[in-house]
Amino acid sequence: MSEPTVATVMTRTVFTASQDTPFQELVATLTDHGLSMLPVIDTTGRPVGVVSDVDALAKLEYHCGADYIPVLASRRTRTRWHKAIACTAHGLMTAPAPTIPADTPISTAAGCLSDPHPRALCVTDHTGQLVGVLTRRDLLRVYLRGDHTIETDIKARLAATIYHHRSIAVDVTTGIATLTGTLTLRSTAEHAHRIARSIPGVITTRNNLTYHLDDLTFTGL
Repeated sequence: MSEPTVATVMTRTVFTASQDTPFQELVATLTDHGLSMLPVIDTTGRPVGVVSDVDALAKLEYHCGADYIPVLASRRTRTRWHKAIACTAHGLMTAPAPTIPADTPISTAAGCLSDPHPRALCVTDHTGQLVGVLTRRDLLRVYLRGDHTIETDIKARLAATIYHHRSIAVDVTTGIATLTGTLTLRSTAEHAHRIARSIPGVITTRNNLTYHLDDLTFTGL
């Protein structure tokens, strides 16, 4: 069992905009559907930028461009002032679009979304076309996987990598995995513990495995 990919958790029903979508329509889509980000795609279906609620708020912040830009304004301030006078997605969007391939492991995706920006990622297939959107909420759903499913995955991974895997009993309750049993080597017990911790959906582990020989002492690990 390999690590799940972005394609398994992403949101597949995606609202999009074109570069000439009017400002009011953009805001209506964001607010009506509770979105924080709207992908902007070209005529081939490839994402070229995103319009976020933060982008749209620039029009309020700078009074639709009526406010003068300070002489020593930062680059960010100038960028947001220009968004304030935008009438379509082309002038409002942030480009390029933050993208991630659909076959990316979810742990890698979590790292990409750990920073406050971006709030979401446009998921693309091998041709670069938009196939979904990935949010932090999508990734967090991994922790709602059923205990039986998680337990089955742990057992499958143990069976694939540990010869005496039948000596290990696995129990998962509310996402907490408990390993019990006796193995020959301490290194095998530690390896089994690492495997359990790496399974998507595991919240924490309880390692109750015992062993006959502490081979890690001999190796200095």
